[in-house]
Amino acid sequence: MHTPEGTARPRRLPEPSRIEETAAAMAAVGEATDEDLAAWTPEKLGSADQLLADLERTATAWDTEPRAEIGDKLWRTNHRFLTDSRALRARLRPHLTATADEA
Repeated sequence: MHTPEGTARPRRLPEPSRIEETAAAMAAVGEATDEDLAAWTPEKLGSADQLLADLERTATAWDTEPRAEIGDKLWRTNHRFLTDSRALRARLRPHLTATADEA
């Protein structure tokens, strides 16, 4: 893959254990009802949001790579992660706000 002078490649992918943590957070947020999320502790909400934010940052960096250079499969997978992380963070946002308002 060619990277023009002066542009940085996206940072390395997270360690496997971090990937597993992120996948678990994605599943937990995706499967939780609004009532479930309302019952989560501020720490659990914050942790899930941080993992999803890290995924969103990494996916955003990779999203700037030319599709032809990284290949269709990686590009589509990355784009799905970017879309999913944004949607899941949007589900968390009202609960994070409510928790902050209570503090």
